[in-house]
Amino acid sequence: MNASYKKAFVEVEQIINALDEESYQKIPKNLIQLIETQKDKKFRSKISFKKPLIEQKLLPETKAVLAVIHRLYLCS
Repeated sequence: MNASYKKAFVEVEQIINALDEESYQKIPKNLIQLIETQKDKKFRSKISFKKPLIEQKLLPETKAVLAVIHRLYLCS
């Protein structure tokens, strides 16, 4: 796994954990587990939920993973 994606998984996990319960339940458990096991344990996310995500400097890989999750699991 690419180091950039390992860091992105930290941000993705933080965002997924902030979802409402209904949205969270739409994401497959094995994907959530993959994110948890593959994330960079040393990387510290700088996400603040006091500002919209669009205003934050997310990693490009974070945006890519979130786009796929949104398209495959949350849009339906």
